Amino acid sequence: MVLDKNDISIIMSEYDFQDDNEFQLINQGLNDTFLVSFSNGSQFILRVYRPKWRNVTEINFELELLMHLKRKGFALSTPIPKKDGTLINEVKVNGINRVAVLFTFVPGKPFLVNEENSYLFGRKVAEFHKLTEDFQSNYDRFYLDLEHLIDRPLTTIKPFLKQRPSDWTYLECLGEKLKEQVLKLPLDHLDWGICHGDLGNENVHVYQKKMTFFDFDCCGVGWRGYDIAVYRWDTKRSGKPNSEEDKIWEAFLKGYKEIKYLKAIDLDVIPLFVLIRQLWWMGLHMSNGDVWGLDWINDNYFNRTIQFLREWESNYLV
Repeated sequence: MVLDKNDISIIMSEYDFQDDNEFQLINQGLNDTFLVSFSNGSQFILRVYRPKWRNVTEINFELELLMHLKRKGFALSTPIPKKDGTLINEVKVNGINRVAVLFTFVPGKPFLVNEENSYLFGRKVAEFHKLTEDFQSNYDRFYLDLEHLIDRPLTTIKPFLKQRPSDWTYLECLGEKLKEQVLKLPLDHLDWGICHGDLGNENVHVYQKKMTFFDFDCCGVGWRGYDIAVYRWDTKRSGKPNSEEDKIWEAFLKGYKEIKYLKAIDLDVIPLFVLIRQLWWMGLHMSNGDVWGLDWINDNYFNRTIQFLREWESNYLV
């Protein structure tokens, strides 16, 4: 149930704003996102978390991370404190507790994916990874581990492939293959730490030539190789080699390496993590049918998504 005007008025009364405000629902997905505009021209983002998507402890971890990065001078959207200094609002909507947080508004628009911008983005991602190496939180957060990225998504996907048993067999075997290949690596040598979890150009705005990050809703603790692989996955249109896409990727890596050392093992594991990202993404769709519906999870969807997996495995895995 989406918040109404009265619900948002109650939330906004907790902040030290004097001007009248208007609100607009701009995205209803994993969370409800409102644009809150004031008569003086200032704008903010109100995120209302879904009840079963993130719990209060996980949200507090995210907010602590954002404040840590703000103190380090990293450009990102940050939570706005209420009059009492706290960051979280809890409001009951139709008997269901909802958590809401007000964030700074990030002007601009997503960057155009090209070599120049990918190079700059790579530098910013590396900066983010470096600045979070000393981050510690009093709150628990999920790990971006094999259970989170492979096991749970496959469990969610399985019922949708009852009529496509050969495809399910392929996904099941692929999942086991990916886990085996990751687990045989010297895991203590892989870069492990804070990850954004959704590093695509849609979660970064460029304004006056400055990149500002937002939407850390998928952040967690995991392999940095996975975090980097998300951008490789996000900029691929198929699992086949493409020279223009490869140039974009090389530009990203060039920028990243100029800021943070990238070990060969973290680079070598990226093709595995691209496939793992695709599996996680498919599971995300099917586990949130109440958000996006399920009618579009059809044969065309599986033809397209599984084709990507098969092509990538054939072209990029040894």
